[in-house]
This record gives sequence, C-alpha cells and structure tokens, in this order.
Amino acid sequence: MCAIGACAALVVGIVAAPAPEAARQPERVKLPDVPWLSREASAQLVGDDGEPGPVFEHAIVGGSAPSPEVRERIAAFARANHISIALDIADGMLAAIRIEVTYGGCCGYEGADVLALRLHRPHLGGGCTCPVDQVLPNDWAFTTADRVHGRVRARAGTIGVRWEAALSLPDLLERADALLGQRASDVREAERPRWIEIEPGRRYLLEQPYDFGTIAGYCWPPPLGGRDDLGFQVATEHGRITDVSFVIGDEADPSALDARWGAPHTMVRDTGESTWWLRDRVVTAEYGWHGRVTIAQRARR
Repeated sequence: MCAIGACAALVVGIVAAPAPEAARQPERVKLPDVPWLSREASAQLVGDDGEPGPVFEHAIVGGSAPSPEVRERIAAFARANHISIALDIADGMLAAIRIEVTYGGCCGYEGADVLALRLHRPHLGGGCTCPVDQVLPNDWAFTTADRVHGRVRARAGTIGVRWEAALSLPDLLERADALLGQRASDVREAERPRWIEIEPGRRYLLEQPYDFGTIAGYCWPPPLGGRDDLGFQVATEHGRITDVSFVIGDEADPSALDARWGAPHTMVRDTGESTWWLRDRVVTAEYGWHGRVTIAQRARR
C-alpha cells in the first residue's frame, strides 16, 4: 500500500497528462469562396431574351458543330468564370448547350435569382384566388422570339439551363408518334436527363423543346407529374410505351394534325374534338384552351 498523499499525487498526474497527438482535432482550413459570376459575364453568357449570349457566337443550337477555336473560346470563358458549359454534338450538329452556374456563400440564392430573371422565370400566385402573393417555380421552360428553347432548373444557389432549337408542331407530332411501342428502357437511355420517372414502371415525363405554354394561373407549381408545360406525359405497360399525350394550346393549327394522320374519322361538331382510328393506334385531339393530343395503342383482339 502507498501513503495517502502518494496515491493522490499519482491520480493527479494521470488526469493532467496531455492528450496524444493522434487524438487532437486538426484545425479547419476555410476554403476561399469562388467569386460570383459578374454582371458583365452574365451578359456574355445569357442574351437579352434569355438566349445563349455573345460568348456563344458561331455556336448556334440546331446548326453545325462549332469549330475547335470556338469551342476553346467557350471553354476558356467557363474556366475564367468558374462555371460549367457543355456542348452536346450529334451527327455533326450542335444539339444543345448546357450550362450550370453556382453562386456560393451564405447568400448564393440571391445571385441565382438575378440570373433566373434573365431566363424568364415565371411568377405564380397573387390575385384574389391565391393564398400567397408570389411563388417562384424551380422548374420552367420558355421559347425566345428567335425560336430558341430554354429549360431551366433552380436549386438553391445553382441555376442549370439547357438551350435547344425549338420544335415545330409537325416535328413534335412526329416525335410523339414514333414513341408508341418503343421499349421504355431504350428511350430512357437515349433521352437522359429528359426522362423523368413519375410513377415507377408506369408513368413518365419526357421533356421536349416545344412551347407548350406556361403554368400561369396556378397558385403553386404543380408537381413534375402534372407539368404539361415541359413535355410529353408517357404511360407504359410491360416495359413498352402505350400512351403519349401532350397539350397543344388554343393556337395550334389543326391542319398540322391532318397532314400527319389525314382527315379525322370522327369529329364532334360543337367542340371540334377529332379522332383518327389507325391500324395500331388511336389519336384524339381536343382543341381550345389547354387542348390536348393523345396517341394510344389500340387494344389487340
């Protein structure tokens, strides 16, 4: 046994021992903030009508693939401004321009909101029928006067844009018609990231660069499953596409549908609703506000 004073000294010595080096917490090093995209750079990136800005000179969506010199100029702009720019090239053509801009720091959403205004971000709510004065959707699309289609996503301090050449109604009808009967998995692989799952194994949204109209009139942005302003509503059975529907608006020209499928087999005189009974599908067109085209497989007998 030790004397009481000696034991106490030993205990004090153990408690006061310094922590091992491995147990000490490393000092946190604050990474430098990436500077926001300047107002001048924003004007170079996005034009006055929301189209690709001057930095994309000689890079026209729907046109020939830009030269290596033009691509390098665009890449240098992206590096200098800490943003992401991708040029989607297919069959020697510039199919799309995709950009992503992130505003860091505590207030990055403010910079993102300013850029969103340049990209036609709609305002919802207000009036005597909505419980809120203003709601800003995080997903929207627009078409410029020069027929450039923009699809925009806002996520906190990040704005993502995909620019493409806008489709005409005949081109849209051709795309929809070609989908029927295809394997959903094949379309999903070919159309990433346009293919959005709404109901697993059954319903999908397939985005299209077409002016379907806006979501004005809503108090809140509908879920993606109900977003008729972004693309096709697609239904599947047993892994194959059986139904494609989309809105055409009250200004759609019925002659485009007649040119695609011929004279309708039935027509409702009061509403103008038309139906085409084809070999393997039934096409129905409803005209007027929020008019809709539906292409569905015929039931096999």
